[in-house]
Amino acid sequence: MDFKYIKLISAIVDCGSITKAAQVLNLTQSALSHQLKEAETLNGIKFFTRSNRKLNLTPAGKMVYDVSGKILPEISKLEVNLKNFNSLKHGTIRLSAACSTSYHWLPKLLQSFKSEYPNVDLEIILENSANPVNEIIKGKIDISIIISPIENENIDYKFLFKDELVVVFSEHHKFNKKQYLIAKDFIDEHLIIHSKPLDTVVFYEQVLKPKGIEPFKISELPLTEATIELIKVNYGVAVMSRKSIEPFIKNDSISIKKINPKGLYRNHYAAILKSSNHPEYLEKFISYLSRGL
Repeated sequence: MDFKYIKLISAIVDCGSITKAAQVLNLTQSALSHQLKEAETLNGIKFFTRSNRKLNLTPAGKMVYDVSGKILPEISKLEVNLKNFNSLKHGTIRLSAACSTSYHWLPKLLQSFKSEYPNVDLEIILENSANPVNEIIKGKIDISIIISPIENENIDYKFLFKDELVVVFSEHHKFNKKQYLIAKDFIDEHLIIHSKPLDTVVFYEQVLKPKGIEPFKISELPLTEATIELIKVNYGVAVMSRKSIEPFIKNDSISIKKINPKGLYRNHYAAILKSSNHPEYLEKFISYLSRGL
């Protein structure tokens, strides 16, 4: 039996008349009468008898009404729960970070968000970070933190923050004598990068490549701590976020310098699926991400 007929019969009984029930259900009296007749025709049974302009439940009508007392509260509860899933209360956020080792602030941020929204689960998806736009479109991740937006009609980019990239090197390196570093300084250097391809490395794309500079050697090493240990023994240099490297320079065994006179900065964006129906908690989480630095 169609749910709308159960709701209709329940309203008639509770309101005591078709006229009042029609008002509650936002129907005209004739529309409600038509639906009642339709329900009786489809089921081949009468739900009401009429005497002295009053509607009385038949045994079949009473059966439907008794069941409605169990069904309608559950439907109402379901509707509330569904609204909660679309608001701030429940859900899952799958997050991908293209350069997760640079986001030293991320664990603390996630902890703060979880304390405010304990029923929203957070999953960090590392294996999909190489091609986040496609993964978002496929529905495999919800948000990706990226630094190089790829124009796509299905993706929205929300600016989060800007950070500075600096050169990191040993305290015994010749770079210590310079005020700042430029592209040609890296011709004879072993450059350690977080990951390939090179066109995703901001320093390479914006500083070295335009000047036609290729370092003597380029190595890929995704672990920040391991990179730092190599730099300490003067086995290469790296370009990292100033904020992420600050905790490591307290021991004075490594140094940092600006890139170019005005420095090198990069923007970070949250990439999400273009939609007007995102859960409210997703938008709230993006506002948390914007506090990153």
